[in-house]
Amino acid sequence: MKIARIRNVKLPTKASINNAGIDFYVPEFDTQFLKDMKKCNEGYLAFYNQTFSIKPGQRIFIPSGIKVQVPCGYVLITFNQSGTPMEHKINVLPHVIDDNYQKEIYLSIINLSDRNFLMRVGDKLLQFILVKIGSNSVIEVSKDDLYNEDCDKENIGFGDSEYWNIPKS
Repeated sequence: MKIARIRNVKLPTKASINNAGIDFYVPEFDTQFLKDMKKCNEGYLAFYNQTFSIKPGQRIFIPSGIKVQVPCGYVLITFNQSGTPMEHKINVLPHVIDDNYQKEIYLSIINLSDRNFLMRVGDKLLQFILVKIGSNSVIEVSKDDLYNEDCDKENIGFGDSEYWNIPKS
């Protein structure tokens, strides 16, 4: 996947070759970044000394400083970092970046805690995972034709009533 930096920001990285996620970082707070942050976010944003504060319950959009060329047949999807949501109650809001998207990626997060959360330049914010997509055509059928394909019954899911011995109604 090709990546271009359009702001002063650390290049997205993988912590190790076997990790699924590509870590994205908070860009440097130059004049254009601050202008763009204020333009796309409502309410109070406190910036000081390359740090900004996110109030409890506040959702913000952060220009990532990154453009990507997602390979054909793939999609880039955001996910939380494993430690940040549990430690600080900061959650990533979903993003799906299709292979035809050509603008700067904006990151969105929400502070679900009861106190301000401080973010600094260079902090790992979230991760993207590059996912191969299959055919996702939508074909309308009657409800009687909906489940007529045989599936491997050995792969019983947690919701399967036979697995849990739930009587059928």
